Amino acid sequence: MVGMTISLSWAVGTVFLGGLAYFLRDWWSLQLALAVMSAPLLSYWWLLPESPRWLLSNNRTKQAKISIQKAAKINRVTIPDEVYEKVTKLKDKEPREKSKYNLVDLFRGPGLRMITVTMSSVWFATVAVYYTLIIGSADLAGDPYLNFVLGALLEIGLSLVGLVAMEKWGRRPVVGGFLFLSGAACLAVAATPTERQDVIRYISLLGRCAIGVAFTTLTVYSPEVVTTVVRTMGVGVANMSSRAGGILSPFVSLLADVWPPLPMLTFGILCTLGGAGVFSLPETFGIPLPDTLEDGEKLGRKQQRKIGTTENRTKPNSNRDLGYIGPVVVSGHVICDNFCHDEF
Repeated sequence: MVGMTISLSWAVGTVFLGGLAYFLRDWWSLQLALAVMSAPLLSYWWLLPESPRWLLSNNRTKQAKISIQKAAKINRVTIPDEVYEKVTKLKDKEPREKSKYNLVDLFRGPGLRMITVTMSSVWFATVAVYYTLIIGSADLAGDPYLNFVLGALLEIGLSLVGLVAMEKWGRRPVVGGFLFLSGAACLAVAATPTERQDVIRYISLLGRCAIGVAFTTLTVYSPEVVTTVVRTMGVGVANMSSRAGGILSPFVSLLADVWPPLPMLTFGILCTLGGAGVFSLPETFGIPLPDTLEDGEKLGRKQQRKIGTTENRTKPNSNRDLGYIGPVVVSGHVICDNFCHDEF
């Protein structure tokens, strides 16, 4: 649920940005207003707690205990000391991995390499198409501010559908399916005569909504694929690739000087390849998040679904192995077994 809320907030912010731009027509004033509103977020450095899952994965059990106790206090529950003792013993029995990791570890094994390269490529394609369609909405027939806000509102509604669908059918079908849909819309725009601006407008809005849903759901899916000990670096590499796509997207639009349909044709192919890339990644819904590099290497290899059904989440087994206790980054997974469901 936390991952869903965070990803959906992007679309809500897009609606707010369109309204703000309508009243602040000067770009300097708009940038200043956005910077002032972003300044309080610096306080998150001190306010946000560290992930107990990450702390446990890095053998920092004392700090993990403090973090879980804070979660329990907010949820008004008491965690027996035996739980902490069991977690500590389980972590002590596990083989010690190195405590320092770097970017090389993202490419340590074939499975990790495949996940890193594929996820980065999918993010590159998704953001390149997303920014092209969101910026291009101002050039469509009609009021540019209305087109921008209308697309964002439609994106919110469809994102809610997409996020709910992820909890029913899994991550890959939703993320990949909407990438395919956006790619089909881009190809349809490329095939539509330029005189039919009304048709182009509606197809472009459809493509913009589809890529928006793919963007939103991909932010939920991405952290689940990367193992805990290198999750920050893995998501960071994917994010860096996405920014490269955002930088290059305006230049791809210049291909219209060569042949008008060429930019949308290019983006349609990019979306299609991105959707195919998603289906080559492992499904993560209902599967405990990977913690170690070894877990990441084994991800997707006929893993048994231990979590994911409503019954399992609402009626946890008290005898379950507590070695993975700690909040997860995204939805679809048990957070703190049977004693802290809502924190984080």
